[in-house]
Amino acid sequence: MPTSSSSPSKTGSFALGSVLRRSRLALIFAVLGGAALVALIPACSTDIDLNADFEETPVLFGLLDPSVDTHFIRINRAFLKDGASALVLAQDSEEIYYGEELSARLERYDNGVFAGSFPLIRVDGDSLGRSKDPGIFAENPNILYRHVGQLNPESTYRVVAEAPDLGISINAETGLIEDFPITRPNPNPTPSSSLSFAGTGDFLVRWANGPGAKTYQLDMLFFLREVDRNDLDNTLGDTVLYWRLFNNELVSNPDGSEGKEFFIDRDGFYNFLVRSVEPDPGVFRFIDSVQFRFYAGNQDLYNYILFSSTQLGITADQVSALYTNVDGGLGLLGSRYERFTPKYKLSNQTLDSIACGSISGGLDFAASGDSPFFPLCP
Repeated sequence: MPTSSSSPSKTGSFALGSVLRRSRLALIFAVLGGAALVALIPACSTDIDLNADFEETPVLFGLLDPSVDTHFIRINRAFLKDGASALVLAQDSEEIYYGEELSARLERYDNGVFAGSFPLIRVDGDSLGRSKDPGIFAENPNILYRHVGQLNPESTYRVVAEAPDLGISINAETGLIEDFPITRPNPNPTPSSSLSFAGTGDFLVRWANGPGAKTYQLDMLFFLREVDRNDLDNTLGDTVLYWRLFNNELVSNPDGSEGKEFFIDRDGFYNFLVRSVEPDPGVFRFIDSVQFRFYAGNQDLYNYILFSSTQLGITADQVSALYTNVDGGLGLLGSRYERFTPKYKLSNQTLDSIACGSISGGLDFAASGDSPFFPLCP
């Protein structure tokens, strides 16, 4: 797959003098919106003076996805400012965001040859239904940089952001992930087909690697409907339950198309429901369908997750590791690919096992429509 022209950052690393300074730095270097946290490589250096005059560093975060036609890049300020509280700075949007002085563009390269440039438009994510997660940072506005258009998975893309008056010029480059087939469960179910988690043995999920993908995440969604126990035509609410089946499932060869498999433990299937819902004698619950959602990440995204997941003890004198592929700043430009299966019905045997079985029975799920005791259990 195409690789970034930037390498893992050698941005310096240093020991902190106190827990207070360590916390302050983590707060200031946080990438807004809960997308990721920026930290620093543990080692011994004096590259950064916490008591120095104002120093500004741009932080970029974006995941380009060729499965969608709208792409958002986040570009923020990250800096150290002597005598200023990180909590106070975080609430001031002017301290967080760049204004119109910063311009950004998306460049496309085919086999290393420049093939086009597209302006990234500065927008308020709130106005587009992309609100930022609540937290210590100012929630409004939510400044993002947007490109609308389909991306070519065989190309390499570079984000360039510049603010000449501020002396800022950063760029980051990444290859994209190509589509990948899901072969089990059947990607083309018939109206009468269903999935069974009844009986013995584990449930098999199978897919082929998408070229460029290094790591995968798989979620299983349960589309749940609750109705009045005394009036089955009265729907009280709809809920979606998310079951994270795995995260960071690695691929040995990102450029290959190796087959991947995952076995879902059948008892785990029922135990997930036990953990997710509480008994409610006033309702009957129906699982109308289930769905699998695959998320693939490329090498850049995997590197970022790997380096940023270092955990430190309470008494540690250093912050965790940093991966960045942003030249002139900090952060990540990577690629992901979302692949959703159709929605599947569960077999009548599975619905009866959910409602009446030894693990999840008692959670007020309705038995299947084929049961002579519907919606009750025998």
